[in-house]
Amino acid sequence: MRGPQPQRSDGGYELRGGAMTRAIQSGIGPSCIALLLSMPVFAAQGPALDLASIRTQAAVIEKQWKARAPDARTYFASIYALLAKSATPPSGEQPPERYRQILRVANDALTKNVAAVADWNRLPLYKAQTDIAMELCTLATPAALRKAYAQASSTYVASLTAAAAAIHTEGQPSLNVSPPEGTPNAVAGMDPAAIKDPKARAAYEASIRANAQLSAAVGERMYLQQRIATLRSVCKQTTNETH
Repeated sequence: MRGPQPQRSDGGYELRGGAMTRAIQSGIGPSCIALLLSMPVFAAQGPALDLASIRTQAAVIEKQWKARAPDARTYFASIYALLAKSATPPSGEQPPERYRQILRVANDALTKNVAAVADWNRLPLYKAQTDIAMELCTLATPAALRKAYAQASSTYVASLTAAAAAIHTEGQPSLNVSPPEGTPNAVAGMDPAAIKDPKARAAYEASIRANAQLSAAVGERMYLQQRIATLRSVCKQTTNETH
């Protein structure tokens, strides 16, 4: 049995009936979701920043955002690292002003539309964005700003819920795609190149692509639902602890 095709540098997969479908399903299925949920957040490096440095770095990082996977990945990693480094103010700093700046930086990240990124698996990007939201929930903010932080998290949960609801799927993806009826020596998951009739082969390749898209949509929606549940739990626990 042939193994899954290696992923191309552009994030795509070579067409191959059941093998491609299995590769995509294994990439976004429950095992992958469990792995993503257990991944450590980005490690912060260096000492805490002063307020001016936070503002300067935030302005530079904001320009990195583009709805392309490499830029989005760099952007979210940089924002998380900045939040982690700037969470503890140096002595003499006024915490409310500092935390207002942290809130602005985080809000910028939480308003980015990850669904617009089409050139890469979006699940790691959603994980990075929700990690930022959870960092926002768990910061020991001044009492005067707790409501603003809670509102920012609630707004993000609502937008993420809407993103999950917007993923429409019909039915469940197949493990192996069946070739068109009447194909000689037909076997579900067979290599499209083995089909000599060009029309039947084109139809089979279209079915493979449709199945892959359905598999990706089902996996993404399931992942978002799990991240939403985790975020709500973390933020609720933090809110209860502050009262």
